[in-house]
Amino acid sequence: MKTINRMVLLLATLFAAIGCSDDDKELVMYSLRFEPNSITLGIGKSYRLVPISDPFYDDVQYEWKSVDERVATVDQSGVVTGVSAGSTEVRAFYGDNRLARCLVSVVESTSSLPDPTAALSKGLSQQMIFSSNQLPYKGTIMQCFDFYDENGYIYYTQSVGDTKTGNRWMVALGRQKRNEAPSDDYMKLQWFGHGTLLVAERADDGDYVWVNSNGTLSGTDYTNNLTFSRIRYQKGAVLSHYAGDTFYMSEYVDAAGTTWTVRDVQPSIDFVNRRLLIGCRTTDMRHNVIYDLDAVLALGKETVEITRTWGGETAAEGVTEKKTETTSVEVRNLNRLTPLGSFRLPSYLNTG
Repeated sequence: MKTINRMVLLLATLFAAIGCSDDDKELVMYSLRFEPNSITLGIGKSYRLVPISDPFYDDVQYEWKSVDERVATVDQSGVVTGVSAGSTEVRAFYGDNRLARCLVSVVESTSSLPDPTAALSKGLSQQMIFSSNQLPYKGTIMQCFDFYDENGYIYYTQSVGDTKTGNRWMVALGRQKRNEAPSDDYMKLQWFGHGTLLVAERADDGDYVWVNSNGTLSGTDYTNNLTFSRIRYQKGAVLSHYAGDTFYMSEYVDAAGTTWTVRDVQPSIDFVNRRLLIGCRTTDMRHNVIYDLDAVLALGKETVEITRTWGGETAAEGVTEKKTETTSVEVRNLNRLTPLGSFRLPSYLNTG
């Protein structure tokens, strides 16, 4: 009888083990949040919330709840829909102890949405100001900034001009620890361009910054970039023209089959949804072209010819002789890819 009982127990244990697959195991999740953590919707309008976990996982099944469904509802894919004017909280749950919250405000119509110009007209608070006096090069122009929460730094670019000629020949790429005194933590990017867009990236082997590269002199500005570079941040480094992993784009084909020849390519990245947006331009249009980031990173490297004009500055670190040269650069060529989508705007929009 004891032998039979042992066999029954053994079979029960075996069946339990077979029925418990890896898919049934709860994922390790240290935190869960929304970005943004507050939204405003018009009645009848919808917005999809995407929980961000640490570490990040794809295809996680969350449990969703709206605290007040009279104000807004949420379906099991995270789509929030405004029902009536008011405020509520939408929550996403994973397991017993991971919860993300988003404040949802619903207004009668989009005309009731907050006017950002009203807030700006009151002036910036002291906490908002990040002035030129805090930066290594006093009085020069900040072009862009970016950050991620984990390391507490703000990364920024400055267009640094030569005071004698007015040439903007260098980008100062710096970082500043929040709530700490200004420091000399910056790099020099010579003849890269303006650094108009900047992307800060956390990687396993350090911090990286994506920024336009291979600027060519036009008047006193370095512009007309056809490349951007992903470079590792290294305090005190001096780089010329380009560095790291370089990406090239001179044209794209839109959904209608029209080929556009563009310049001034600038990167912006959504790492969570794996999207790369390129801002670029033609004479009278600003173009926005969206790619699959993983497809871009999977491109093999090839050599392209880059022609650039540079130099003529009189600063001690500049080059007194103006040069035009054609050089070979190893790149990942976005011209090889079909964009996911694109849209265009006039170069200058009437403020009305």
